[in-house]
Amino acid sequence: FVNNFWQLFIVRFLLGLGIGGDYSLSPTMVAEYAPAKRRGFALASMNSFWGVGSVVGFLSAYGMAVAWGTTNPDFAWRFMLGSEAIWGLLVILLRMGILESPRWAALQQQLGRRIKEDASQITSKMTGGRTASLDPGLVKRSSIRDLFTGKMWITTIFLWIWWPVADVAFYGSNMYTPYITKGLGLTTPELAFLASALYWAIALFGYYTTAVTYDILGRRFVTILGSTIMGIDMFIGLALYKMGLFETSLAFPLIMTLFTIYYYFMNFGPGPWTVAMAEIWPTRIRATGQGMASMFSRIGAAIATFYMPILIHQIGYDSAFILLGGAILFVALWSYLLMPETKGLTPSQIEQMVLEGKVGILAKRIQG
Repeated sequence: FVNNFWQLFIVRFLLGLGIGGDYSLSPTMVAEYAPAKRRGFALASMNSFWGVGSVVGFLSAYGMAVAWGTTNPDFAWRFMLGSEAIWGLLVILLRMGILESPRWAALQQQLGRRIKEDASQITSKMTGGRTASLDPGLVKRSSIRDLFTGKMWITTIFLWIWWPVADVAFYGSNMYTPYITKGLGLTTPELAFLASALYWAIALFGYYTTAVTYDILGRRFVTILGSTIMGIDMFIGLALYKMGLFETSLAFPLIMTLFTIYYYFMNFGPGPWTVAMAEIWPTRIRATGQGMASMFSRIGAAIATFYMPILIHQIGYDSAFILLGGAILFVALWSYLLMPETKGLTPSQIEQMVLEGKVGILAKRIQG
């Protein structure tokens, strides 16, 4: 029913409210529920569905382009956007049966607040009648100021810079992969969409690699390794572009190889940590901390979405390689300096670590 820009803007804004809320809440719930020894597996596995959605999205775009791209493009994009309502309805129905976090319930009880079910009742439902001892962490009413309690400000500022810059690399590639690959040598939109779906399907294994190694290798190692390889990959792409190899018969295999490596190490790298960072915040401010960090991340997403096509048009495709590679190499360096390691730690141990500022090479050296 959308007939002009403002109608589309309002509808997309409302969609953003729903997706944005779930985007912040889902990882906080997993971080609360999952045991310390398997929390990395749970968070990375959840994040993998982002990749599944990307594959389905690109395949759907390919199908729309083939079926109605030339005959009825207006119907194609309306169908693509309208189909999102089906998944939204499923999420609402599934959310209705999800219990609150036992730690959150225990915290509310200690603050004297009335809640529908207390911690013991929730734990009993989750475990089939067993009980558990819960430590909700520091007991106090939550506030945005808590993000700067003690030396937690170090982690807060770290994330408010890390995520926007990472999203420049994430959204700059995700949103415009078909556009970039078409310009580099894949001559039709249909082929560009199909290629995007193919290397995202291959790159899905990056999520699963992360899932099985996150609790072994740790969040820092995986994030720094993946970011570094992504950056190197983009600058190799820049060199190949300058050499004119994308104008030869090698264009297709080179593009497929470059972006498959890029997306694999996005998924076996910094990508899953956008979800796993939810484990950093104490229970009382977990949703607030994740929500604020997510809000700042939209700055990077907006910059990449708006400026990527402008840069490509005015400067050329080499600007895409420089922007993506430069942004993600900054993420690797920033992670090395200030990213905390939460592997195997309980929520209380993580809370103590961030309050004391023991989070990364730089922070530890500054404190002696």
